[in-house]
Amino acid sequence: MSKSEITLRIDATFGLKIKSGDKIHKGQYIGTNQEQKVTSPTSGTVKNVHFDSDSHKFLIVVSPTE
Repeated sequence: MSKSEITLRIDATFGLKIKSGDKIHKGQYIGTNQEQKVTSPTSGTVKNVHFDSDSHKFLIVVSPTE
């Protein structure tokens, strides 16, 4: 992972609205955490989505648009 990439964590219980390769925009609805909508803090490309079974969260790696 390069320094410019960021990792977002979203509770896996409620699912995601994005997948690897998607272009996302700052403020875009990307998933839900405990009945609250989660929006992206940045614009960029989703590089990877990984399920972390220990924390029961999706880890989403985003390469921000420069």
